[in-house]
Amino acid sequence: MMKLRVAGLKQYFGGLKAVDTVSLDAKQSEILAIIGPNGAGKTTVINAITGLRKPTAGTVWLGDKTITGLAANRIAELGIARTFQNIELFEHASVLDNIQLGFYRHRKVTLCAELFNLPSARAEAVNARLAAEKILHYLDLVSWRDKAVSGLSYGIRKQVELGRALCSAPSFLILDEPASGLTREETLDLGYFLRDLAKNRGIGILMIEHDMGLVSRVADHVIAMNEGRILAKGSAPEVQSNADVIECYLGSEMV
Repeated sequence: MMKLRVAGLKQYFGGLKAVDTVSLDAKQSEILAIIGPNGAGKTTVINAITGLRKPTAGTVWLGDKTITGLAANRIAELGIARTFQNIELFEHASVLDNIQLGFYRHRKVTLCAELFNLPSARAEAVNARLAAEKILHYLDLVSWRDKAVSGLSYGIRKQVELGRALCSAPSFLILDEPASGLTREETLDLGYFLRDLAKNRGIGILMIEHDMGLVSRVADHVIAMNEGRILAKGSAPEVQSNADVIECYLGSEMV
């Protein structure tokens, strides 16, 4: 079973220690949630993992391969997909076209083949369409297939972004606040999909999340962060009952 491992990760911005010596292990078929107050360094950690920012120090492995500091597109090609806290979609493209973009990491044809519409380019386009259609059915997005993203609700847009990530057929899926802005019903549906992706499809999931109800339902392991450091690790009940976590993050929710 492949692991995504982070050891001694540090991210400094001048004199600010945004992340200070963070280590974690994420496994395929499991869900690891990172919780903590705003500014705790959670997104900085996943930006370093996914190549959006080169860490000041530390090492990131995917399986036995070191991926520290690789470009984001190269890390995506190796099988790590992610979503963002602020949805990043092509607003005037259709749901299908947005989801198809996730297939990009499997792209093998040359620009010349595409320009001349060679058989290899046509075959790849068919494969991308078939992969996207499967995701449309899986996420129950078929009725929105040809609609422009700009006219859709926030919840549907979040599903489209998840669909695009899944279309890359990742080994690991990194989600930045996937339940943010969702209704209770949409959050329950999200929990179902996350458990299915991990337990039945073997995808490792690393997510940042503030919705402790979702975390409690789906996470196999939880890490709590504050001020760039790890406060606690363990199961959801263990972390939620940790005195330091309650004091800095869960206090208002536990009252």
